[in-house]
Amino acid sequence: MTRAAVSALAARFRGALAIACAMALLVVSGCTPESRNHLPDKDRIAPDARLIGHWHANVEGADYVADVTRSDPLTLHLALTETLPIGKQPVTKTGYLINVYVVGSRTVLAIRDAEPKLGNWRFAVTVFAGDDRITLMFMDEKYVRRDVFRSALAGIIQTDDPTFPDIVLTASSDDLSAYIRNTDEARLFNVPFGTFEREP
Repeated sequence: MTRAAVSALAARFRGALAIACAMALLVVSGCTPESRNHLPDKDRIAPDARLIGHWHANVEGADYVADVTRSDPLTLHLALTETLPIGKQPVTKTGYLINVYVVGSRTVLAIRDAEPKLGNWRFAVTVFAGDDRITLMFMDEKYVRRDVFRSALAGIIQTDDPTFPDIVLTASSDDLSAYIRNTDEARLFNVPFGTFEREP
């Protein structure tokens, strides 16, 4: 196979992976930056009660069922079940912890694997349509890469491919809060996952 053919095949693969990454579960797939630190404890609030419940979404034929419960007054637990349509893949069940923070005028979710409890965090904002429809909007990794690359935000770019930079943020909690507060939400949080609909 010629070098041009290999390059074309790689480009097609990256394009397909980009679509899958945007449409599949972002928390699992790693299409959004990870952070070693959460947001400041002083900004943590009790979760919006509308988040609690039994939710369902279908994304490109894959079914996602999310059960959100309250672990304690300030923490939510998300039990996510994913059923893929391809080849009758087995059901995948994953647990996450969710903390909620107020950053300026924004409410921001910090999400990490329930196990191990020392895992990295990912950040999202919620878009409600009434009380029974919700979309999670995650950080855009390519947008954040620009700021990490020019040292406007502390972090590590783990790959050379700008399409999938694989960012791990190392900024302090206060610096993360300032960055979110001072960055346009529509540009920073623009990678959707959902939409989920509430079920009985």
